[in-house]
Amino acid sequence: MPTSIGAFKSHPLFVLRRHLLKYEAIYPQDVPTLGYIRSEEVLPRSAVHCLHTKEKWLQSALSVRDGEQPYKMVASYLLNKKLQRNSDTPSLALFGEWQCDPYQPPIAKDGKVPRNDFGNVDLYQPSMLPIGCVHMRLPNLNAVAKKLNIDIASAVVGFDTHHGFPHPTLDGYVVCSEFENVLTEAWEEEEALAAERAYNKLQERVLKHWKLLFRGIVSLDRLRTRYKEEDTVSLDQVLPASKEGSSKSDITESSAWQTKRLKDEKDKQKPKSRTRAVRKKREKEALPFEVETI
Repeated sequence: MPTSIGAFKSHPLFVLRRHLLKYEAIYPQDVPTLGYIRSEEVLPRSAVHCLHTKEKWLQSALSVRDGEQPYKMVASYLLNKKLQRNSDTPSLALFGEWQCDPYQPPIAKDGKVPRNDFGNVDLYQPSMLPIGCVHMRLPNLNAVAKKLNIDIASAVVGFDTHHGFPHPTLDGYVVCSEFENVLTEAWEEEEALAAERAYNKLQERVLKHWKLLFRGIVSLDRLRTRYKEEDTVSLDQVLPASKEGSSKSDITESSAWQTKRLKDEKDKQKPKSRTRAVRKKREKEALPFEVETI
């Protein structure tokens, strides 16, 4: 046995009551004491049990017996915040495994699936499946059941905590066993129709893109045919026609007026400089005559 209090923490054989966690308790209460250290009881580690709420025990296919009193009360931050209580107020009831019985699944009657308070079916363990029902893992089965007016419920198989709150994890649907074959056939037919609709939609989209491509090609060819002789004039096409002593440089200068015009238009589109000297220089270049200085 350890001789210091700190050595009892997480010890595999011995435990002190001060080292019990929030969801741990000693059971039974009259467990024999193994010794004392500084007037504190030393208890066996085998007497430490984990406690859970009713909802947590239900996830292990165990249900708390009716009339059982909570073995321990602890403070719950979320529950106290919801009830507008002090954060240290014990508000969460915990129970031990010795207070639970195996879960007894309900029985389906008249084609109706038994549900919980939220309209789903608790199916944390395979043994929790309601009697007379089957678990079907087919996507979009609820839409098919709605068309056939068949009762169906989502199966909750666990919880996933994200964004600070627990959220149920759904996996498949629970229906009465007499509707299993009907739903399966209807679902297969619906999936075949959905695949056909998706294929037709894809074909329409492909045809639309091909039409758009051919229209672009025809428009491009029409524009090239219209503006081919006006915009693209090469020196080889101009030189054979100038046989009256005109040189190649003269032809080049005469055919470069379009380039000069485009350059002038580009200069006009440029934003005017804010520098006074540059602005005066541009005004002077634009004048057709020289300004005499007085």
